[in-house]
Amino acid sequence: MIGSDALSVEHAVKSVTPFLGCPVADYPFSREPMDTSSVPQDDEGLRLLAANGEWTAVLSLADKLEDQVASCNASEVAHLPYVLVRITAYFKLQRIGDAASLVRLLGDVEGGKAYVDAATKENMAPFSLRYIVALMPYYLNESSKAIGNMCALLHKCDTGRTAATTPSQQHVWTSRWRRVLRAMIALYFAEGQLDTCIRLFDRLIHSYDVDVASQEAGAATARVVQVMYLQQYACFCLQCGRAALAKDLFRQLEAQTAPAAGGRPSLLHTAHVEMDRAFVHIFDGEFPAAAALLERQAVYLKEAVRAAPDGDSAEALVLQRLWTQAQMAHLTALPYTAEAGGAHDPLTMMDTIIGTMERYVRENAAALLQLDSFVEEAVRLYTLAGDPEPHMARLANLLEVFRCERSCIPKLEEMV
Repeated sequence: MIGSDALSVEHAVKSVTPFLGCPVADYPFSREPMDTSSVPQDDEGLRLLAANGEWTAVLSLADKLEDQVASCNASEVAHLPYVLVRITAYFKLQRIGDAASLVRLLGDVEGGKAYVDAATKENMAPFSLRYIVALMPYYLNESSKAIGNMCALLHKCDTGRTAATTPSQQHVWTSRWRRVLRAMIALYFAEGQLDTCIRLFDRLIHSYDVDVASQEAGAATARVVQVMYLQQYACFCLQCGRAALAKDLFRQLEAQTAPAAGGRPSLLHTAHVEMDRAFVHIFDGEFPAAAALLERQAVYLKEAVRAAPDGDSAEALVLQRLWTQAQMAHLTALPYTAEAGGAHDPLTMMDTIIGTMERYVRENAAALLQLDSFVEEAVRLYTLAGDPEPHMARLANLLEVFRCERSCIPKLEEMV
């Protein structure tokens, strides 16, 4: 018997194939319909379902596995990984109220007796659960409470880093510390506290400097990650209006990725330098120059990604991210290019912009359709062009084919 999700995906595939111009199977990343009956009834099954965007099935299997743990008279915290999965599934299904109710049932995950080992005083709850519990007030319009929670969690991560006695422990606590710090930057930015954002981002970047300086094995990967975050920091500074700091960071980026004397520039060096120049053009209001640079970079990076010998290497993943970033930035700059150039036919210009966007979808569907920012841009452009309904329907089908089950797709009409 064919499940309803399988039928829905089959319909979506048939709908988008003419638009894509080739079979969906030709794309490296597309969804295959599955449900709880088609995966192992264990944690691996949860992983497979989540990777395929089947969050209703994830919720069902997590409930089942949590019940199994409870029936085995396991420890009080043995079921918590499945609680975390359920909360995550509720978020993906846009059921924030259900996620919040589940968090309330947990009580105090930081200090409650059920979560802290009486002998070692170690918190036994999964760190990701502690993280989402701390962040939950933000989704309930209580940003100040979320910031307070995250500050407390960051302090605990600092304590963990200081107390770590092995490299593996140090790595775990540093990764947690960075994760919390990134969330705090986003929270403070939402509150308009830009000076605090800059200070926290500077701490984050410094931690990657330490990584590069201290690692011998894996130093190349650490440097790629450092460069990626340094570019994010520079762009963030531009967004905050700190042009002088951003340009200094771009100069650092160019120096860090430059080849040794007499060597040839790497793909990453060329990509970062050109992208950084484009971002500065955007900040300076030079949109035609930015758009031209970004369009060239989108072509250059597409070829680099497709030529990469190891698609899973750190460098290949950064090239993929930069390609997607170049496409998004180009689409963002194009409407302002028309304004700066004094275009006399806005309808023709809109057709050009939408044509470029749809070409990018055909080239890079899986990556672009994962981004809410891209989906929002597509909705905005289709709405401005008029008669958005058929385009919205196709966009929803594309999301179902490449991103998630239909019930998880954002409400497109509310993104306008």
